[in-house]
Amino acid sequence: MKKKLLITLGCSYTEGVGCYEPSLLDEKGNPITNVKSVYDASLDRFHTRGWPAQLQKKLRYDHLLNLGHGAASNSETVKRWFEVLSDKNLSDEYDVLVVWMVTFAGRISFYRNGKITSLLPNFQHGSYVVQNLYDSYVQFLGNKYNTDILLETYFYVNIIKNICSLSNYNFLYINVLGDEGKQLDSLLKSQNSLNYLHKVFYPHNNIIDEIVIDARTEYNAFCGHPNEKGYEVIAERLFNMISHEHPHLINNTTPSDYKIEYLGDSKQW
Repeated sequence: MKKKLLITLGCSYTEGVGCYEPSLLDEKGNPITNVKSVYDASLDRFHTRGWPAQLQKKLRYDHLLNLGHGAASNSETVKRWFEVLSDKNLSDEYDVLVVWMVTFAGRISFYRNGKITSLLPNFQHGSYVVQNLYDSYVQFLGNKYNTDILLETYFYVNIIKNICSLSNYNFLYINVLGDEGKQLDSLLKSQNSLNYLHKVFYPHNNIIDEIVIDARTEYNAFCGHPNEKGYEVIAERLFNMISHEHPHLINNTTPSDYKIEYLGDSKQW
């Protein structure tokens, strides 16, 4: 009998940003030292306490490969997939489930100094030139900006969907922004979507109703991402969605050991 492998894709919400080391926060949950040092010291907690690791245990999957990366665009996710997984035939050893938490369609990516770099709207990236590049992209798209960026996301999600089909992997996706998720579902006409089972999952505004029901601020870190409890609730919601629509994807046996690998950072290649 094959082991079970969960592969997770996405941005900072999939990497697990927000699960900060408690000893580095004050009683109000704010950093005691500078944010970067708290972030760097918490990376292992991000990767072992975010929703992918928690969902892995709920599904009882032997192995987790988490390719989520903070600030990633959807195009970066596909590039990361090709750099990490394109030469592997995982279905020989595993029953594979891929879950992609699709991020905001407006993000774009390029290779820069041999490393995948995503550009976000209204984010300086430490350089006016970079922001100017993003602004030029928006101006180039003109008044079809919203439609065109959604078509970009459709293209990238379809790539992974088709790769999974050809590789005999199971594939599910959910969108961090509810409205974009509905539009994406309409384009894909897909049974792979979990979007219809929730309303909105929107960053920097707590975690909206359908993912975290009550006391939303209690489940947010200082940066606006979910904290460990928030990710636990997200994992529980995703597990319930999968149980409802795809119960065959849940492992019937509990592994003796859970293996977690984080492969979302270009520095690890």
